[in-house]
Amino acid sequence: MRIGIYVFSLHGHTKILAESIKEKLNASGHLAEVVAVEPVGQMDFTGRAINIKPVPSIEEFDALAIGSPVHGGRLSAPIVGLLQEISSFEGKPTVCFATHFFPSMWGGRQMVEKLKETCTEKKADVVGTTSVCWLGLHRQKNIAIAAQELSALLSRETN
Repeated sequence: MRIGIYVFSLHGHTKILAESIKEKLNASGHLAEVVAVEPVGQMDFTGRAINIKPVPSIEEFDALAIGSPVHGGRLSAPIVGLLQEISSFEGKPTVCFATHFFPSMWGGRQMVEKLKETCTEKKADVVGTTSVCWLGLHRQKNIAIAAQELSALLSRETN
């Protein structure tokens, strides 16, 4: 199955998690692709949607993963822009993930729930969510666990 991993990553942290998910999915026999969601022009940290550079249509994929860093307790503006461009996720198993610096109770949990809610409103079949805190000694272990869990959920849904 073809799986699109749409991700915005300002400092590269969220992309590391996206690449880990891709590696796990590809090792399971899927064809996963990381799709960078990039802003056009200046970055906005208010959580409002901004214009993004063109990305492949979600129609090219059988399943999706959507990832964003937490910016002030909110989704990143490029991911908000992506979500506004997508009219429907119908028929797409989807996982949502976030990376954050502060403890998850300071925005990570709320942001990933907002991402899930937005995808669900657009008829996504959200099969799982996770977030990884970038602060701490267990970051590499947490990345590996999150990548394994999300790739297993998508593999189960697409087989």
